[in-house]
Amino acid sequence: MDNCKLQTANCKLQTANCTSNTLRRTVNTLLAGAILAGALPAHVAIAALKSSVTTNTIQGTAPYLTFDNGLTKARDVSQLLSIRLSNNSVYFSGSVVGSSASNPIELPAVGQTMANVSMIVPTDRMSVNLSDLIGSPYNYGKDDNGDTFSSASGSVNLTITDATGQSVARNTTLYVLPTCSNPNPAQPYTSPFKVILSSTAGTLITQYGNPNSTNYAAATATYYIKPNASQSLRVTCNLI
Repeated sequence: MDNCKLQTANCKLQTANCTSNTLRRTVNTLLAGAILAGALPAHVAIAALKSSVTTNTIQGTAPYLTFDNGLTKARDVSQLLSIRLSNNSVYFSGSVVGSSASNPIELPAVGQTMANVSMIVPTDRMSVNLSDLIGSPYNYGKDDNGDTFSSASGSVNLTITDATGQSVARNTTLYVLPTCSNPNPAQPYTSPFKVILSSTAGTLITQYGNPNSTNYAAATATYYIKPNASQSLRVTCNLI
């Protein structure tokens, strides 16, 4: 066999051992071409292909979903069903704070609605398929290795009710502050509010990478939230 051709093939193989998944596929194509051209015996090229596949398996990180620009990397169902407030406080299902109706989470600012509570379900939806989240317009699907998503399955459903069981929309006013002209306004809802996020079993899969998938179990997370009414007792009126 021509030593120059063998050295060239070995050089290509060494290069393949340092390349990414995309370059590895290119090298494998070159090795296959070497077989057809007679530059390498079949058994040598096959061994080289196996070595390339084994050596170049890159241990990266699993894909994930994020609803807050990567602050929360949801690689398990607890993170998937977590919530984040505007002050960056994060709550997970079963956490001590905000886990019961008697100890609800208070929204950080006066006038905030449920739209100010970040979660995996976008503010314009009450339920969503994970396949709708990985691409445009939400682009919640991320992979730190840069791998492209190939599929996603599963869904997350959101329900919000007040203490009487009345359904509540994401962007609706939760609490009406008193004013001088109306010191005791009628309230549209009764606090606290019950927020339930429930997921079906689902999976994220990227085209390449190791690992290239993330599995989510079916689960339910319940949070109790109350509006910020810190100014409700601070109304001062000038009586004439």
